[in-house]
Amino acid sequence: MPGWKTIWDGITALQMDIKIAGVTAAILKEALDAAKKARLTILEHMLKTLPEPKKQVSAFAPKIATVNIPVEKIGELIGPGGRIIKKIIKETGCEVDVDDDGRVVISGTDAAKLKGAVDWISGLTREFVVGEEFDGKVVRVEAYGAFVELLPGRDGLVHVSRLATSFVADPNTIVKLGDILHVRVREIDEQGRVSLTALTPEQEQQAAQNRPQGGGFS
Repeated sequence: MPGWKTIWDGITALQMDIKIAGVTAAILKEALDAAKKARLTILEHMLKTLPEPKKQVSAFAPKIATVNIPVEKIGELIGPGGRIIKKIIKETGCEVDVDDDGRVVISGTDAAKLKGAVDWISGLTREFVVGEEFDGKVVRVEAYGAFVELLPGRDGLVHVSRLATSFVADPNTIVKLGDILHVRVREIDEQGRVSLTALTPEQEQQAAQNRPQGGGFS
């Protein structure tokens, strides 16, 4: 039996599954003429319902994103016993698949959560640079300083001596859990641990003045 795919003005595909020697042009013409009226009616209704492709994918449609990370960073993404990747999956509701070549495929239905997972993974595997500045949340306070989350899953230490311009005996008198600190990366040791300096409003203002100004001509 012959089968075909048609649109408004022609045929886009043809499949043949017959037991006889062949199908004549007359048979094809008769079959296509018989289907034309029904086909055009269906197409007209389709165009009335959706005259052009939707500019945005449905909020409920699956979405996929891909991130490429260095192969040597795969272990950091997965974490001990899969702790890190399991946390990402649980908190974002996304599926995360990691290939041996460093290709990470993230899928989910919520665009915001998908972006969150992508940003999380990208942040876990990026390199910090001395001099970078972040607004980070205080996630731990110890006698020797405060740990500040720079990116999801990654934090640095602001030593007690660098929490303020004056002497600080107890970090708890300066910061508490959940506070947002503006910090600058001061040092990164051989183990990748990040040391930070908390910037006071005055220091922030001075840093802003010292930054190169982009754009314009002199």
